[in-house]
Amino acid sequence: MSYLQLMNPSQRCAVCHPGGPVQVIAGPGSGKTFTIVKRLQYLIEVQKISPENILVITFTKAAAKEMQSRFLREIRRSYSAVNFGTFHSVYYQILSRSGYFQDYSLIGEAEKKKMLTGIVQRSFSIPYIDPAECTEILHEISRIKNREALEEVPDSDNGKENSPALKHIKEIYEEYRDMLQCLHKLDFDDMIRCCYDMLMAKPRLLQEWQSYFSHLLVDEFQDINRLQYQVLRLLAAPDNHIFGVGDDDQSIYAFRGASPAVMQEFLHDYPDGQQIFLDMNYRSTRPIVLAADKVISCNRQRIAKQGRSLRDGSEVMIRSFTDKESEYDFLLQEIQSLPAEVRKESAVILRTNHEVSQVAAKCAGKGIEIQTAEKTRNVFDHFIATDIIDYIRFASQEKTRGRFLNIINKPMRYISRKSVADIEEPVEERKVLEYYRENIDGQNEIKRFFADCDRIARMSPFLAVHYIRKGIGYDRYLKERARPGEYEEWLEIAAAIQESTKDCPAFEAWFGLTERSRTQNQKTKKPEHVKNESKGIRLITMHSSKGLEFHTVFLPHLNEGILPGRKSLTAEQIEEERRLFYVGMTRAKEKLWLLYTASPKDIPSRFLATLL
Repeated sequence: MSYLQLMNPSQRCAVCHPGGPVQVIAGPGSGKTFTIVKRLQYLIEVQKISPENILVITFTKAAAKEMQSRFLREIRRSYSAVNFGTFHSVYYQILSRSGYFQDYSLIGEAEKKKMLTGIVQRSFSIPYIDPAECTEILHEISRIKNREALEEVPDSDNGKENSPALKHIKEIYEEYRDMLQCLHKLDFDDMIRCCYDMLMAKPRLLQEWQSYFSHLLVDEFQDINRLQYQVLRLLAAPDNHIFGVGDDDQSIYAFRGASPAVMQEFLHDYPDGQQIFLDMNYRSTRPIVLAADKVISCNRQRIAKQGRSLRDGSEVMIRSFTDKESEYDFLLQEIQSLPAEVRKESAVILRTNHEVSQVAAKCAGKGIEIQTAEKTRNVFDHFIATDIIDYIRFASQEKTRGRFLNIINKPMRYISRKSVADIEEPVEERKVLEYYRENIDGQNEIKRFFADCDRIARMSPFLAVHYIRKGIGYDRYLKERARPGEYEEWLEIAAAIQESTKDCPAFEAWFGLTERSRTQNQKTKKPEHVKNESKGIRLITMHSSKGLEFHTVFLPHLNEGILPGRKSLTAEQIEEERRLFYVGMTRAKEKLWLLYTASPKDIPSRFLATLL
C-alpha cells in the first residue's frame, strides 16, 4: 500500500475510512478524483469488498468513463466488475431490471423540445419560442419534478416578464406531464421519481438492490438534488456504506434542483457519520486561494472551512475601467501578450453564453485564435456579418442576384424580388430601373441604393462598414427586427465586425481575415475534455469551467446585472451566483485577473467588495 505514503493526512483518513457514512469535503484542487480512486482500491484490496458490489456514481457519462479509465489505469489490475455510472443510468438500470419499461419508454431530447414548443404555441397563443427560452422552461419543469415528492408545485411566476411562456409555467408543466402520461413516456426526471416510488412501495425489491450495491461512492456530491439523495439513502441502507465527495461551495446547479443544503444536512441524517476535509489546494497559488476564500466566506449557507496552499505566486490582479470598450481593449492586449504555450493553457471565463459570443466576436476582430465548446458561433458566421459582407462584395465587384436580394431591403426599401427575376447578371442600376420605369418612388430608391454602393466601393473597409451601419441605416434595420433583449447583442456583433476591419487596408485583406476566422472556428470548437492542438485561448462559461484548470484566468465583466445576474433576487440566488464566481476564481493555477467597469451606469459586482 505504498500509495498511502503519497497522501496527505486528510486524504489518507478518507481512503482508509473503516465503513459507514462519510462525507468528504473536497475543496478545489484537493485531489478529489485521486482520493476516490484510491478509496476504491482500498475497499477491494484491504477491506476485501467484491468489485461487483461497489457502485460509483458521477453526473455525466464522460466523467464516469474518465473515472473508470483512471481507476483501471492507476491500479494496473483488472477490477472491471466495479459499477461506474451516472445517476440516470443507475436509475434506468434499476427500473429496467425491475420490468418497468414494459409499459413506458424514454422520451428523447428533440422529441421533448418539440412537444413543449407545441404546448406553448397551441395552448397559450405564443407564436414563437426561441431555443434558449425552451431550455429555460425545461429547467423549470425539471426543478418542479425534482421537488414534487417533497413540496407542492408553485403557482405560475408572473414576475418573469422577459418570458411570456414562463408566466404560465404551472399550466405548461401540467399539460406536459399529462401528455407524457398519455404517450407512456418518461423523461430523465421521471426516472428518479419512479425509482424512488418503486423502491418505497416494494420492500423486497429494495432489499435486493441494497444487497447488490453494498458500497456507494458518489462524486460531485454537492450537485445532487433531494430526490436523488433520497434514492441514495434507500440504496445505502441499512449498513449505510455511503462515501460522498463534494464541495458545497461549488454547488452551482440550482436550475436542476441541486442545493448545498443536502450536504449540510448529511450529519443530521447520519449522526454517526464522519466529515473529512480535503483543504490542501494543489492547483492554485496561495494568493488565489486566499482571495477565493475571502469571497466565498461571505456566504451564510455553507459548511465553514478554509483552503490552504503551499505555493507562492503573484497577487490577484484587479482592474477597473471607465467603459466596456476600454475593458475589452485591455483584455485583448493581455491575451495577445501571453506566450503561445501559456495562451492555449489559459481561459477567459464568463457568466453566460451571450458573453462568450461577445468576447469571441472581439477576438475575431483582432485575429486572436480561440477554443470554445460553448453554444456560440463565430462572429463572421452571424447573419449580420453575411449582410455586411454582401453589401461590400456587391458594391465592390460581385453584383450577383443573390447578394442583391439579400441586402436590398435591409433597411426596408420596398423593392420587389421580381425586379431582378428576368435580368442577367451582373445586376446593374439601369437594368433594375427598367422594371420601375413607371414607379418614381421605386426609381428613387434604386438610384439611392446604387449611389450608396458607389460610395462604399471607394471607402476603406472600416469606413465602409461604418457607412453601411450609420449612413445607409443598417443599425436602424436591426433595431426594428430585434426581439426584446436582442438589439444590444446585435449592436455589439456589428461593432465587432467593424473593429475587425481596422488593420485591413483593402477589402480583399478583410475577406481573407473573415475566411480564416471561419476555418479556425471549425477546427477549435471541440468538447472541453478533448485535448486541443489549437494555440487559441479558451472561452468558457463559469458553469462549464467546473472541474477544469488553467494557467491564467481572466474574469471580465464583474458588474452588477451580470454577476450577480439581474434575475438573481433572493438570498439563495445571490449565494449561488457567489459560488459561481468562486468556481471561476479557483480554476486559475498561476495568475488571476478580475476586470470590471465603474461608471454611473456600471456598478462593480458586490462580490468584489472583500477584495477591493
